This record gives sequence, structure tokens and C-alpha cells, in this order.
Amino acid sequence: MTVRPDDFAYVQAILLQEAGVELPEGKEYLVNARLLPVAKERDLESIDELIAQCRLGDREARIRVVSEMLTKETSFFRDPALWRALETQVFPDLMERTAVPRIWSAATATGQEAYSLALLATSRFAARPISVLGTDLATGALAVAQAAQYSQLEVNRGLPARYLVQYFDRNGLAWVVKPQIRDLVRFQRLNLVSESPGASFDLILLRNVLIYFGAETRERVLQRVARHLNPGGYLILGSAESTLTSIPSLESSTVGRVVAYRRQDGADS
Repeated sequence: MTVRPDDFAYVQAILLQEAGVELPEGKEYLVNARLLPVAKERDLESIDELIAQCRLGDREARIRVVSEMLTKETSFFRDPALWRALETQVFPDLMERTAVPRIWSAATATGQEAYSLALLATSRFAARPISVLGTDLATGALAVAQAAQYSQLEVNRGLPARYLVQYFDRNGLAWVVKPQIRDLVRFQRLNLVSESPGASFDLILLRNVLIYFGAETRERVLQRVARHLNPGGYLILGSAESTLTSIPSLESSTVGRVVAYRRQDGADS
């Protein structure tokens, strides 16, 4: 059953209002694919009934609709150029600058990026602890991240075999991240459009999320995120996003094959 035009418009509106995400016309199929399972889970006959609950003020239904409509595409060690730059330049610099580098994986989805950061730090810089915060707006994705359990298909996407053997335990057909890695990472629900993490960081990864925002929202999010970057720290966007905007409060530089935005030592927040 195809979503009704007025219900599609409602989903567009709450996505923009709640998450700053613009859902283009012609994406009705996406609404059908992502919300029909939610309707069935709630013992409803159709998406129409799910949207009706939202319209009637069911906050839980509204949050679930927004969460399910957000893109959650991610994988371990996504974008090899980034991880080479982190391993060879960024992490060594941070380890020299601070006792415990603080890292924010914004829009972390199901957590692979946050755990990849902990895996890299543990395997290559084992004597030095780090602290990783993973945030996302999608509650379902965060539940997966907190469970730290991934399918064979998910670990096959980018995770080196040596990491799988050393830092994961088998659980039936799935793989679970070992406590020594999980203890370095915590997760928090956070709306990038309207909320802040309440801390400052030495490295912020904000990748592959700005492309879903309009220009005004994108600028607002970038300015908010930049305020949480420590002097000497790094802000790294997705490879396609670095060409979308500039951040006046930060200086851009090339780290390996990656563009990083940096707050210079002594710069104002």
C-alpha cells in the first residue's frame, strides 16, 4: 500500500522539524519500506494508522518514525584514506598532546565507526587510553550500537580479520565486541540540529550526515559542532562534504588524503 500524499507530507515535515533532514519528493517508496515494519510491530494495519497516532500526539510513535526514516548506512573502517590518516598522523599527534584523547563520533548510527576508533587505538597505541562518545538521533540504531553485536555480513564489511579474531567473541551466528573495546566507548542519543554533547573533544568525526541537511541547517550544525573542538583538535567531515562549506572559526588543512578542520592552539571557542 502506497503512503498517502498527506501522510508523506507529514513525514517530510516532522523529519525537517525534528532532525533537520530534507526528504525529497518521490521518496514515498522509502517511507513505505521503513515505516510499514514499524506499523506491523505496533499491531497496526497500515502506515496511515501509524501516522494518525503521531498526529494525535503519540510522542513515542513520532520519535520512532523519525528514527526509522534516518539513514543508518555505516561500516567498520569506512573510507580507508581516513583511517590511514588517523593511524599515521592524527592519533600520534593527539597522543602527544593529551593524556586521554577525547573523540566524538557524531551520527554514529549502529556504532561501527565508534568501535573502529577504539579498535585502532587499542591495536596501534595500546599503552594509551582514549575516550569515545558515539551519538545519534535514531534510537534503534543506538540500541544496536550499545549491544555491540554484529552479524557476519556486518563484520565482513571493512573489519580486518585480525581485529575480529582478537577483539570479538562469537555468539551463535553473530559477533560481540569484547569488553576491553566496549569500555572505551559510550553512546548517547543526541540531535545535532538542536543539542550539544556537553563536552569538548580532540577529534570529531561528522561524516556523511551533512548531505541530508539544507544549507542553513548545515551551517548551524557545523558552527555548533565546531564549538566543541579543543585547540589543536581535528574535525573531519565526509569526503564529499568538505566541498560543501567552510567553517570560519576553523582552518582547513590536508592530512594525508583527508581534509581536516582544525582549531589552532590559543584560538577562541
